[in-house]
Amino acid sequence: MTTSEPAAASSSSPIVFTTTIADPPRTVWAELTDNEVPRAWMWDTTVLSSWEPGHPYVMSSHGTALVIGEVLAVDWPHLLRLTFDARWDDESSAEEAGELEYVLEEVDASSTRLTVTITGGGPATHGSAASDTPGIYTNLKSWMETGKVDAH
Repeated sequence: MTTSEPAAASSSSPIVFTTTIADPPRTVWAELTDNEVPRAWMWDTTVLSSWEPGHPYVMSSHGTALVIGEVLAVDWPHLLRLTFDARWDDESSAEEAGELEYVLEEVDASSTRLTVTITGGGPATHGSAASDTPGIYTNLKSWMETGKVDAH
């Protein structure tokens, strides 16, 4: 099951995407936070952080920072909240940072409901995130369940 709110015209409207993944929360958490391992489900980007509140994180592709931010809250393996400062183009880089939140809920012993919420940021960041978020996390689900992803 996968649901998504339609992309809103306003950058103040949250982007919310929910999917159920056939893996327990600790396994989904590990896939979201594994350091320096290319993530096939997100354009082979890597992420690096200690995942401790107040510490930085960076999501990169081929040495270029695409998103930077700070870890705001961690409740392993159920909640991860981060600032979300897009750097993937000049327009997004000039905008204010938003927030990215992952909520992982155990559905049963072998599946997780993942809710991804992105708030704030400017119009360019919001537009890109609204367009890309469903595909990214649909690919995460596919990657975790089948080892394959759709073309980006």
